Amino acid sequence: MIPNDFSDPDNLRFVIEQDYKSAFSIFTNPDDESSSFESSFLEEWFHRLQAFPLFVCVEVNRYDEEEFEVLCRFCSITYNDLTPLADKRFIVAELKHAEDFQRLYSYIHPHASWNDLVIWSTKPIVFRIEYRTHYHSERPEKTVIISMQENMSVFAFSYDADVVNVVSNQPFFETADHLFQTLPDFVVPTLDDDTEDVQEKE
Repeated sequence: MIPNDFSDPDNLRFVIEQDYKSAFSIFTNPDDESSSFESSFLEEWFHRLQAFPLFVCVEVNRYDEEEFEVLCRFCSITYNDLTPLADKRFIVAELKHAEDFQRLYSYIHPHASWNDLVIWSTKPIVFRIEYRTHYHSERPEKTVIISMQENMSVFAFSYDADVVNVVSNQPFFETADHLFQTLPDFVVPTLDDDTEDVQEKE
C-alpha cells in the first residue's frame, strides 16, 4: 500500500478534518467501462468490512433532485439535506444494509462518473457544509467538511468513478497486507506506484 496524503487538489473535492492513520487509492477496473465490477466489488468489500450502516453524501443537482428523493422514499432510505433550497444540494442518505447500497448505486455511479461528489462514511453526523476557497476559484464555494472520528473510514469516488479514495482510522487499513485481507475473494490486488490496482480473477 502506497501512502497518499491527497495533497493534490485534483484528488479530492472535500476537506478532511482531524488526523487519520491511512490514506490510499484503489483503481477498481481499468478494462471494464461498465459499473458492474465496481458495484459488486464495493458491495462485497463493504460487507466484509462490516461497514453497514453506511452514510453517503451525494451532490445532487436541481434538475434530478426529484429522482433522488423518489428513489429514497420508494426504498425507505432515510436522507437529510445539508443544503436545502440551494441550486446544488448535498444530501446524506443512510444505507442500513447491502440492499440499500444496491438500490441507490444505480443513481450514485452515473453521477460519480460525471464527477459529482459521492462520499461514504462509516460514521453518522460527520458531514457539514462550509464556504471555502479552492485552487480553481477565488470565490468561496460550498465545500463538504468531514470530521474524522476514531475507528472510522471514508470512501470517495474520483476520476470519473474509476478510483476509490480511502481515508481511515481503522486498523485493517494500516498496512498493505491487512488491506489485502479485507478484499473480496474474486479480486487480485496489485501494488502500483500511485494506486492499489484491483483486478478481477480470471
